Formats: sequence, C-alpha cells, structure tokens
Amino acid sequence: MSKVDAQEGPENLIYLNLGYTLNPLITGLIGGGYGFGFGVDFEKYITNYFTIGGSVGFMYSTFDFEGSNLDFLSVDVIPQWRLYPIGTATKGFFLAAKTGYEFVLIKYKSVDAVSHIFKLAPLLGYKFIFGDSFLLEISAGWEFDFGAINLPSDINYKYNSNGFIFAIAFGWGWD
Repeated sequence: MSKVDAQEGPENLIYLNLGYTLNPLITGLIGGGYGFGFGVDFEKYITNYFTIGGSVGFMYSTFDFEGSNLDFLSVDVIPQWRLYPIGTATKGFFLAAKTGYEFVLIKYKSVDAVSHIFKLAPLLGYKFIFGDSFLLEISAGWEFDFGAINLPSDINYKYNSNGFIFAIAFGWGWD
C-alpha cells in the first residue's frame, strides 16, 4: 500500500520498546532485587489515519518476598491497532488499542506456578520522527489483565488486575 501526500512518516517501523525494561527493573529494585526485559514492536502503515502492528516481549525479575526469592519470567505476544486522528499515520499523536496473550512462570520457594494472561489496553502516545527514519515514541495507558494462576496442586486462582502502563521506545522506519 502506498502513501499519499499527507502521510509524513515512514510506512514500516520497527522499534525497541523499553517499557519491557522499565517495569521489571522497577519491580525488582522496589523488592530489593533486579529485573530486565525487552520488547520488539512492528508497525505498518495502512492509511493516513490507521496502522496495525504488534509486539513480542520478554521480562524477568527477581526479588525478596517474605525471606525467599520470588522469580517471574514472562513472554507475551500483543497485536496493536493505532489511530492517528490528524492523518499523519506513523508520526505524531495516536490513540491505540492492544490486546494479547502473556505466559508467566512464577517460582517461589519450591513451588512453580504457571499463568496464562489475556491483556487489553487503551493507549495514548506521541511518536517523533527525526530525519527520515529514526523514531522516539512515548506512550501511556491503562492495562487490564485477565487469567488464571495454575499451581501444581491443581488449584487454579482467577487473576484479574489492572494498572497504569508507560513506555518509551526508539527505532527506525523505512518505506
């Protein structure tokens, strides 16, 4: 699909999403431990107002909880749809909706638990394009998570959570 004159940014974008780094790092530090993560996002121009894309992410954090290490390992896949209301798709202000799946492995003492989480989040953000291809993006939103934590004893706990999310991303684009 080709751009029309109003389209100012590149048609294809790939970027490193540091939201995956900030979340486990902060969680780990608050708990007296450490964390890291990364996410790779892709975005594709569809029209001057609309893009589609997605991300694949990985997070790990460990910290002290009641005298023992609590470890989290997470992998997620998240499709995303974006609306650029002023018609400058892939550049400037956007509204986004993302939904996806996250697999989480939790280790605490001698117990391993597995969690399957479905995510839904509305986002607001702004993408800066420097030169023809370098990008910097800042976004924030509210994420809703739904799922279950499966313990070895065949006990399943329903999991519902929501909270503020924030991300900074940088990368490049091309036509």
